[in-house]
Amino acid sequence: NNVTTACNTGCLFCNFKDAAQRFETDHDGETDGFTKPPEQSRQIARDAVERGVYEICSVSGLHPALVLDDEHREILEAAEDDHNYKSASAYEVDPGTYTEQIEAMSVEGLHVHSMTPEEAYHARRGTDWSYEEVFERLKAAGLDSVPGTAAEILVDEVREVICPGKIGTDEWLEAMTAAADVGLGTTATIMYGHVENEAHRALHLDRIRTLQD
Repeated sequence: NNVTTACNTGCLFCNFKDAAQRFETDHDGETDGFTKPPEQSRQIARDAVERGVYEICSVSGLHPALVLDDEHREILEAAEDDHNYKSASAYEVDPGTYTEQIEAMSVEGLHVHSMTPEEAYHARRGTDWSYEEVFERLKAAGLDSVPGTAAEILVDEVREVICPGKIGTDEWLEAMTAAADVGLGTTATIMYGHVENEAHRALHLDRIRTLQD
């Protein structure tokens, strides 16, 4: 149940994203993308449970209006820098907050697998909050485990080519360590077959193995 395709990160390989400006109320044109409010996510989760589904995965674009919670919104509203934030009032559909979306999907024992390191970074932008604090709030909202996507190749010289707008290797590892430290299950991914070589893949796997240990 991916919440939105709106994203301004600009990864070169991504066919999932839509420029966030296309979702604004004053945009002159159409978009094939989507944004789901929390109540729609809740209905999708309920329908899934009725079909026997027991885990829901949600990985989304970095919508400028998506914030961790109401406190985070207040901080960003008062900030001098925009921190890739724009009020939900500027958009056709209000995505709510990350905690509202997690709560909406956490129904009837459904396991919620969501909030990648990139999304966790987005959920703390403009603050001095640690990743532990962010994941604690998400866990309290019903988050059960964290998908280790946005890893691509955990080597910065590769990331600078394919996804220069994303967090770096060290920050990805920091976020995933924090998720584990607060008791959330984690996974990891690798995206290969582009500009990386065998040495890059080996470094990536070694960093995942060290993280696992």
